Amino acid sequence: MLASSPIIVLLLVSLPSSARREVSISSQEWLAPTDTICEMFSMGVSKFLLESTTLVNDGSVFSEVVNVTMVNEIADCARKYGTGTALLLGTDSYPYHECSPDIFSFATFESQIQSYITQYNVEEVRFWVWVGNCQQFFWQIAQRVGWIISRKLKTRSGKPVRASIGFGAEPLDSPLWKYVEAARLGRLFDTVSIHFGHPTLLSNNMVDADFARQAVQRLLTLGVPASKIELSVEAMGYSPGKFQPPRTYAELIAKGALPFSNGHFEDYTYQSQKQVLEKTCLVEDRGLYGFSISTISEDLPARTRSSLLYAALHF
Repeated sequence: MLASSPIIVLLLVSLPSSARREVSISSQEWLAPTDTICEMFSMGVSKFLLESTTLVNDGSVFSEVVNVTMVNEIADCARKYGTGTALLLGTDSYPYHECSPDIFSFATFESQIQSYITQYNVEEVRFWVWVGNCQQFFWQIAQRVGWIISRKLKTRSGKPVRASIGFGAEPLDSPLWKYVEAARLGRLFDTVSIHFGHPTLLSNNMVDADFARQAVQRLLTLGVPASKIELSVEAMGYSPGKFQPPRTYAELIAKGALPFSNGHFEDYTYQSQKQVLEKTCLVEDRGLYGFSISTISEDLPARTRSSLLYAALHF
């Protein structure tokens, strides 16, 4: 599930055809056994994105990684299969104090994020801008953050770190799109990931193919190259306005939801294999970068034909 301190694992895979489909998935390092993650790498995954690191309003970086040994085991397995590694850096949605340039220290950010890059042995940092009190501020500094990541930071082997960015889609009349326009995302970021789900979309737009197409067109209009755009969903179902707790995709299927459906079951809206197919088709039709599934630990087992990951890789 997506929260103010997100933790995301991204996996990018090759299809057994001439076309290449980049598919990313997310999870904390301890939510799935290392062998399970390695199995995904062996299936053709090309990138793993580690969740659990947060950028605070003063420029400090806070990590909730529980088991560094597991992180390094995952990195070793990634190298075995030629899989890239990345760290997801989420913004603090509701800090105790205001967000302003007077408080934020870029020097602190650079120093602390570099230490985590080295410790976790990753090659990329994805700056994920969440909704909340400081959303506009973090968008205002996105260019500077991207510049520091791509120009100042180094991997453990001494190579430049790649910079990418992610955010939750919002209605087309939301102020978000003006923030995105001002940030000029196509300049410094290798990938721009737009998420359809919690916490910004808990309505029918979460599963609506037309809205996804409109959001992609908006990004293209704002100057983001198609080859950099990634579409993101999550393996969760939500019941907006009904005060029901979120349900995992696996739980919904166990309760009787169809794996391939219009994305509605009882009071819940969820991503089914149909929505995965619609978005991966959009990726291919528009020449986008790829597709991602967050909260992959809430999916069915990867090789199960009813899983979202199976649909992303094979449909």
